Amino acid sequence: MAQNYLHLVKKTKIQKKNDIVINIPTYYSYQTTKKTLKLLYKQKGVNFDILIIDNNSNDYYKLSKEFSELNYLVLKYNSGSSGAQRIGIELALKLKYKYIVCTDNDAILLENDGILKLYKKLTSNSDIDCVVPKPIKSNNRKDLLWNRQLPLHYLFFKSKALEKIELHNFYLFLLTDDISLTSKIVSKGKILIASNTSYYHPFKPKHLDNVYSYFYIRGLLIIIFLEKGISFKLKIYHSLHLFYRIILCFLYSIELKDVSYLKNLFLAFKNFLTNYKKIDFNIPKNKYCLKETKVKEHYAYKFTSLNILFLKKYYYLDSYHKKIFLELTKNE
Repeated sequence: MAQNYLHLVKKTKIQKKNDIVINIPTYYSYQTTKKTLKLLYKQKGVNFDILIIDNNSNDYYKLSKEFSELNYLVLKYNSGSSGAQRIGIELALKLKYKYIVCTDNDAILLENDGILKLYKKLTSNSDIDCVVPKPIKSNNRKDLLWNRQLPLHYLFFKSKALEKIELHNFYLFLLTDDISLTSKIVSKGKILIASNTSYYHPFKPKHLDNVYSYFYIRGLLIIIFLEKGISFKLKIYHSLHLFYRIILCFLYSIELKDVSYLKNLFLAFKNFLTNYKKIDFNIPKNKYCLKETKVKEHYAYKFTSLNILFLKKYYYLDSYHKKIFLELTKNE
């Protein structure tokens, strides 16, 4: 492991009681994080610690009032979820946790013994370095998501596997840290998808959003050209996905008549080439956005990255709890 960023921690409350720690970044999202913590503390069959990494908000203060056993560390500034996860992993390794779980503050583990099942899978074979539950996108448990580029949650690592790699780039800020970590683990060892455990992560129509596109493209550039310890085969795979994202930017710019997509693409490349450590991103605003609405189902088209190009007014996507309807509208 190369550079250490623990010097960016300004406040901590840590009591190591178990071998497993679950790391959860948070930033002005108290209610969302609280909901996830409530569900995690209902997990059965195995003991674990929870560590929230607060990106210089006041979430840690309110959450520690609700959950007395909660561990937290507070950063000096907002380093994004990727930076927070990196520092959380560094601290967990320093404290000699045997197992480290990385997830977002809004990802929901659907079984109340999910952590136990993941632990059993991980410890059942010495060759396995990481396990991850199945991601689902709707209330149909057979409706699984297998896209490698999708964000992964509840990544359950053996600490000794993380000690053998260089952790993901601290400056990714948002997105792609899971892609970086899993690519490095797969390049050296094995990751298993646990078929008996699943999670749901709220899917948001982010494809039109320049913020999402900027961090995804910039993150892939960092992974492809700067990250070490990733196999050539995986670098090619990530390069193909980067090319796909670039093509989408051009198509959106043409079909939506919105030059901000090209400006955003240029900005991602420029900031990567000149100063990828820059925090002030100045991302251009989109002309269009998707807002949740109410409409009869037969008026809506299935939401995908490519279907947006047909400029239909209404779309739908499957959520775990319900079908969500969206309206394509101009940003205010």
